[in-house]
Amino acid sequence: MTTLVSGLPTDSGFLDRQALYEFARAHDEALGTRTPIEHAGRAWWHTEVPRRVAYPIMGASAALAVAAGLLLIRLSPAGFSLDAVHAEVLRDPATYLYLGIVVMALFVGLGAALGSQTDRLLTETTIDPLTGLHNRRSLRQRIDEELSRSARYGQSLSLLLIDLDKFKQVNDRWGHLAGDALLRGTGRAIARALRKTDYAVRLGGDEFAIVSPNTNSADAALLAARVRFAIAQDARRQKYPVTASIGISTYDPRLSRPVDVLAMVESADAALYDAKHARTQGVI
Repeated sequence: MTTLVSGLPTDSGFLDRQALYEFARAHDEALGTRTPIEHAGRAWWHTEVPRRVAYPIMGASAALAVAAGLLLIRLSPAGFSLDAVHAEVLRDPATYLYLGIVVMALFVGLGAALGSQTDRLLTETTIDPLTGLHNRRSLRQRIDEELSRSARYGQSLSLLLIDLDKFKQVNDRWGHLAGDALLRGTGRAIARALRKTDYAVRLGGDEFAIVSPNTNSADAALLAARVRFAIAQDARRQKYPVTASIGISTYDPRLSRPVDVLAMVESADAALYDAKHARTQGVI
């Protein structure tokens, strides 16, 4: 585990450690109940296949199972065989074709409707409505998936914890509406600075996190510098004296001991604390 920190000096507080530790411990408990293959399969199914696609596929499979079950029931008195199935279908092909189309359309349509609704609910429960970034609830699952992928392919994984400097002064001087506008701009700035594979989260208040797959410590430091510049640039555009402090923790399965999410979070949080109290800018 390697740690880099970057930030500006400030007297404001740092991340809520207890909340971060809770989801880290929960992840470690869950990690022990599934094999790496199960983790990889779960990560692929949940992140790469939208429910509006997966559920119709499942509906089609269910329709085929229902059709096969009905056919089996109808043929049960005479015995089930491929020849019997062939003869039964040829006896009344129009009826079987019609029933097949109706059942398939019903199950696929139901699956599509349920999948779309599920995707919408998942979006509402995993997206922060103010910034448009992912919310704290989704962070644990994402780290779970990325750590499994990192261990499987031997790739580095970096976690960046971000805290805005002097954000409280904005709320106190210009009001909470100004603070909300600043947070929205910060969310956009972070999103612009990331790659497609990076995962940005608003933890709450003025606290953010980035999960960056296949990113070593040097690349994570460059990413942190890019994010800090984007945040400061957006704050200057809104004429607020706000910058950001960032703590970085990088896990490399080729160099470090086995995955420990709690240690990773603690390392990034300690780095953030140091960054908040640093006397110089840049990477320490």
